Formats: sequence, structure tokens, C-alpha cells
Amino acid sequence: MKKILIMLVVLLSANLISADTLMGQVSDSDSGEAITGVSVYIKNSNKGIITDKDGKFTITSLEPGEYNVIFQRLDYKILEQVINFPDDRILNIKMLKKPTEIEGMKVSSTVAVERETPVTFTNMSDDMIDEANFGQDIPMLMNELPNVFSYADAGSPMGYSNMKIRGFDQKRIGVMINGIPLNDPEDHNVYWVNMPDFAESISNVQFQRGVGSSIYGISTFGGSLNMQTNTTKAEYGSEVFGNYGSYNTIKSGFKTTRNIKDYFKLNLRLSRIISDGYRDNSATEQWAYFTGLSRIGARSITELNFYGGKEITHAAWYASYEGDLEENHQHNPITYDNEIDDFSQPHLELHHSFMINKNMSTKNSLFYIKGNGFYEQYKFDRDLWEYGLVDSSDTIEADLIRQKKVEKNQYGWVGNLDWSHYLGNLTIGSYISIFDSEHWGEVKEVIGSDTLDIDFAKGHEYYNYIGEKQYYTFYANELFQPMQNLNLMANLYYQIINFQFQQNESGNFTGEYLNSYKVEYNFFNPRFGVNYNFNEAMNVYANISFAHREPTDDELFDTWDGPDDLGVAPLFAEADTIVVGDQIDHIEWSDPYVRDEKLIDYEIGFGYDTGSWKVKTNLFWMDFQDEIVGYGGVNDEGSPIRGNADETIHRGVELEIETELLADLKWSGSFSYNDNYFEKFIMKDWDENWNVIDVDYSGKKIGGFPEIIANS
Repeated sequence: MKKILIMLVVLLSANLISADTLMGQVSDSDSGEAITGVSVYIKNSNKGIITDKDGKFTITSLEPGEYNVIFQRLDYKILEQVINFPDDRILNIKMLKKPTEIEGMKVSSTVAVERETPVTFTNMSDDMIDEANFGQDIPMLMNELPNVFSYADAGSPMGYSNMKIRGFDQKRIGVMINGIPLNDPEDHNVYWVNMPDFAESISNVQFQRGVGSSIYGISTFGGSLNMQTNTTKAEYGSEVFGNYGSYNTIKSGFKTTRNIKDYFKLNLRLSRIISDGYRDNSATEQWAYFTGLSRIGARSITELNFYGGKEITHAAWYASYEGDLEENHQHNPITYDNEIDDFSQPHLELHHSFMINKNMSTKNSLFYIKGNGFYEQYKFDRDLWEYGLVDSSDTIEADLIRQKKVEKNQYGWVGNLDWSHYLGNLTIGSYISIFDSEHWGEVKEVIGSDTLDIDFAKGHEYYNYIGEKQYYTFYANELFQPMQNLNLMANLYYQIINFQFQQNESGNFTGEYLNSYKVEYNFFNPRFGVNYNFNEAMNVYANISFAHREPTDDELFDTWDGPDDLGVAPLFAEADTIVVGDQIDHIEWSDPYVRDEKLIDYEIGFGYDTGSWKVKTNLFWMDFQDEIVGYGGVNDEGSPIRGNADETIHRGVELEIETELLADLKWSGSFSYNDNYFEKFIMKDWDENWNVIDVDYSGKKIGGFPEIIANS
């Protein structure tokens, strides 16, 4: 009797629950494991839900009848099942995973693989990024990776931040997002302040140290950072997030991942970060957005990404004297309240990968990056001739407020063909980038202008110049496996770089004060490496890599001068005066004093991975020739100018350890030792009588980077 009562209760409960309710569980057809994040919905209706962590779902308020139920997750084949409700009220669904070849097509060809690619690198997974991210800039997020040194101007982890690796600055570190180079073509820098809260939209990161396997974009010396966005990430759902921290730092935002019809996935994020900054007058306000639309078909992946940010950041980029810091450790020498950087930089990307057959695939990417903004400064006792407000120099000086503005456009294409053949993998491809920029300066206010004998109007333009730059790159990368435990890498790329510069008439920039030049660089950069796996746990690798880097736009001018300074010429040996009619139109320059940089990178490394223990260590020796430095040369008159150091050495050792102490407790740490010095460098300088002298820096240490870095 007791058993009969229990059965009646169970049957009654089931009928009560399922009278208008469809329920079930979704699992992997091969492994049997529950699948979370599956979109389950009734076709041609607004009824739907996402499976929970146990793969379960419930859809309520259904009328009796026939329904087409759709089950969809991007990394699984879409499934449509016809049911008769309420007869089919409890479903047990098995889904087939899409071929791994399709998923792998999204990965950039510059990404290295453990125990295969013979380069030095560290990966950050999606979980690691989520755990560490609280809104900081990417350099601060990378700060605990081996041999990475990051810092921020404001003393807080967002705003103007920078990173160095192995003693190389940001200009010599290549950055890619979804295989698209991020470094500015003109100055090679990465302005992370224009990418606020970007960690919320990336799913994995690989930081390669040394020249690595990067095969296009700017030449990488110190390392390359490869980031993949989470456009095709399988999980679905919405999230509202927020953080509060020191110095009134507030991060808030919203993100969601949704299906659109049967095959498309929408990934959306909006966020805002504000902070007073650690240093005085270093506040920042940043808005960020990311929109990704993706489709994974039977043989293809298509992604459309639109992302960027808008930032207004108070300047804190100057160092403080030690005495000022003793009185106020938050001291900022910039006291003008509105000395701000105001900039936006939207990115548009279209990626399409197609699997021709099981051994061959192609990927093509189109991109457009737009930059627009200014920074404002208060300048004391300025010669108004330099600003085009009077006709002759040294006549009137005044304080003024100026804005330096820029507008940039970059268009590009990256394409490759990937062939997995019998004994390895071959990738061939090309990269084309077309860049243009316009720089100009405006005088916002002249202090006391009403008492001065000048003709001033707000917004007066005092300089204007344009830059145009083109990159054409052709590359081939072969990872050859002659035997099961041996991989050989041959990486070849040829690069053509053209840069054109032209000053336009503005203010007192006219005639002989207008300069132009055209430069071209042709680089061939081969890289070779070998990886040998002793067994399932141990491997050893070695590589030798060659790299070149062309001078940036500012490196073709002297150390303290630039194209916005009236009466300053670029650092070129030959000048041709262009005359139109009987007037000097401009000066055309050729044969730059500053040479391109050259690097040979030697690496050898060892890996040990048993699951519970993971150890990676490597030695590096980087022979750096013609490093561009201040006062590295002399002009035809014998005066010291920016130039090249003959040879510098960057060498050291790096170590990573990770171990599982308990079932749910892991420990990881890293250690690096760096020995960076000038092998041969004679600096040109002046003595107290303004005579040019030689200062021998050969054998001396290079400053600006720690000798020892350890993290745990």
C-alpha cells in the first residue's frame, strides 16, 4: 500500500509539472557529458531558453500540438527535432560536435603550439583572464607573465599604460587582435588607453617572447602579443557587472551573447570606467564597446567585429623630481586642470575562413581602423612667431593653450592559405596595409591676447602635416615533421615599406620652412627552429631569428624636435630646394641619417609537463645592431643628432613553474634574469664649452628595465 501511494504521488507531480511544460537534457553524443549554453527554442515563436550547467532546460506555457524544437550551440551541429506535445514532454537530446578543423580555422597563423612550434611563449586562458581582470589595461593584466614589466602614468592600472619585455619598449613589441596588427604604423606604439576594458572581450592570449613566429605587421624584437576575441565563444547569456576600488575607480557595464535566427551569434558589450588616478590630476573617463556577429557553417567561419572606445584622460606622463615626491608621493608636475587627452579609435574587422578540404583552408581578413582626437596643453612663455601669430621671432612671448590634433585611417587585408600535408603544415600568405594621417595644431587661447599686438582668433592653426605609409608583406611558414617527435620550422617573410611625409602651409610654415621626404625599406627576415620531444613529458627547442625595424616618423627628426616645430628640418643628408615660379615652394629631403634597426635572436628552451608539474625554461641572446638612440650620430656640421648605436646585447634566462599542490590548489611562479648592455656605442655630446666630444658607453648597462623579475 505504501509503494502504491508513492507511485501515485510521483505520477501526479509529473503530470502537474508537465501539463504545459517541455523539459529535458542536452548532452554530447560522443562523451555523454552535459552541454551548457545550448540555445533551445521553438521555431517561429518567441519561446526559448539556454541550458544550465547540467545541460537541462525547461520551456513552459505550451499548448498541445506539433512543434519544431531547435537546439543550437556554435561549436555543435544545429539540431532540429519535431515533437508532438504533450506526448513528447521530456526530451533526451544528443548533439554532434563540429569537426575540430572548423574550430581551428579561427586561430591566427602566428599562434604557437606547445611541443611543436620552437619559440618561447606563455598562454593565458579564458579562465585566467576572467580571474585576473577587474578593468585594468592589457599591459597591467600581462604584468605577471615572465619577463614582462608594465607601468601606468597615472599610477593606477588604467589610463596611459605601457609594457616592456626583455628591455624592449612598446614600439618593439608587436600586438595583434584576431591576427590584425594593432601597432600604429607611424610611431609603432600601442595606445592602450584607446582600448578600455578590452579584456572583457578576449578569450585567450598568447605572449611570445623574442622575435617569435609573427610574420607580418611591424617587426617584433622584444615579443609579440596575440589576442583572440570571444566572438565565437560557445556560452550564451547576459551579465551586468561592476567594480569599485581605490581612488574612486568605478567600472560598470553590460554584455550579452545571443542567437539570431538559426546560424548567427551576436556578442555585445558596453562598459564605462572612471577613476581619479593615483597621481594628482590624473583622472580618466573611458567608454568601451564591442559588437561581434559570427556564423559557423559546415565548412566556414565568418566574423564581423566592431569595437573601440572613447577616452578623456588627464595627462600624467611627466616624471616628478625626488624632492617633490618626498613632500607628496602623488605629485604630478602638470598642474593645468584641462591638460587632457581626448581620443576615440573604432575598429572594424571582417574575417572569413573556409575549409577547402580536410587538409587545406583559407582565411581572409579585411580591416579598417579610424583614429581621431587631440591633447591639450598649457605652455609658458612661448615665442608667438612659432605659432604663426607674429611675423618675426623673439618679438612677443606669451602663455597660451594649444591643442594638437590628429586624424588617422588604416585599411588592410590579411590572407593566407594553410595546407596540412603528409609531413607537416605549410602556410603562405600576404599582408597589405594602407595608412594615412593628418596632424595639425590649434591655439585655443593666448593669455592676455587683448593687451598684445596680435591678430588672434580661437582655433588658429599653426602647423599641419600629413603622413602616408604602406606595408606590403609576403610570407611562408613551414612546420615540418620528418619523424613523430621532431618538428622543424622555416619561416620566411619579405616586407616592403613606403613612407611619405609632407608639411602643408599653416601659420608661419611656408616656403623654406616646409619639408617633405619619401623613404622606402625592403626587409627579408628568415627564422629557423627545431623542437624535439624526448617523451610525453619533456621537450627541447632552439631557434634563430632575424628581424628589421624601420625608423618611426619621430625618429626621422631629432631627439627634442618634431615636424610641429617651426624651423626644424628632418634628419636627412641631402636637400633639394623645390622652386615654383620665383618662390621657394618647399624642401625635399633624401638619404636619412638614421638607419633601420637589425636583430639576430638566438633561443634555446626546455619544457617538462607531467600534469601535476609544469616547468618551462629558456636562454636567450639577442644581438641588436643599429639601435636608434638619442645623440647616436652627427650631422654634416658635426653636431650631435639622433642616430644609431653600433651594437647592444639583450641576454638572459627565463623560468616558469606551475604545480598542483592539492586537488583544488595550484601554485605558479616565474623568474627572469636580464643582462642588457651596450656592446659598442660611442655617444656624441657637447662639453661645457659646446665642443663635440665622444662619450664611450661600450660595456655599460642599459637602464630602464629590471635586471631581475620574479612573480608568484
